[in-house]
Amino acid sequence: MIRSLIAAAALCFLPAVAPAQVLLTLTGTVKSSYLPEYTVGSTFSLYFQLAPFLPPTGGASDFPDSEYYEWIEEVAVDSTLYTAVWFTGSTGTWQRPEGDNNESLVGIYQNSIGTVITVETASDTDNPGTPSSMGLFAGGDQVTIILTTGVYDLSPFTPTFSATLPQVLDYWAQYDGHTFPQTNASWESFITTVNGNIVVNIESLTVAVPEPTTTAMLAASAVIGLILLRRRRSIA
Repeated sequence: MIRSLIAAAALCFLPAVAPAQVLLTLTGTVKSSYLPEYTVGSTFSLYFQLAPFLPPTGGASDFPDSEYYEWIEEVAVDSTLYTAVWFTGSTGTWQRPEGDNNESLVGIYQNSIGTVITVETASDTDNPGTPSSMGLFAGGDQVTIILTTGVYDLSPFTPTFSATLPQVLDYWAQYDGHTFPQTNASWESFITTVNGNIVVNIESLTVAVPEPTTTAMLAASAVIGLILLRRRRSIA
């Protein structure tokens, strides 16, 4: 009987496991901050987890002379770009801000500057004075904008582009497990709240695509452990 329960528990979790999601981790140091919790020179990381099968949605580029891909979410009918966003010391849970003046974007641009990568989420780009909530807080203050941008050395990869924008997972999976350095320290990234800014110099970008079967086995193991624990208690 117990073997049947264990097998059923393991199988019931496998179909429900979500597909792999790309996690972009940007790490650097704090350059300036109005909040005492973030000291100048301290390590700071930002995490953006991307929806795996976002329907391709392009937009106007800030680098019109470059080859580029942009995955954008800015109006209510767009599919959600992120499933989670957080950063060092953040509280709350990121949510897609309501309204049609919000913007989430992941862009990679190749031009004379080099390879520029921009990752952002903003709660109201037209009226930042009254932003809709994105659910994140820094030092208790509501976060309104998270913007990271920099020039990266993607070696040994050479970015290539086509007329058709690929899905998020299809593109970023090629970089899985790699960390790329930011090559121009003068490029600043920042987190804006209703009361001020945290300015960060990003030093590296890491791309990871966790294996979904690993999550499935961990979930199944947890259920199996619970079943065995209850069985021992019933015997005792």
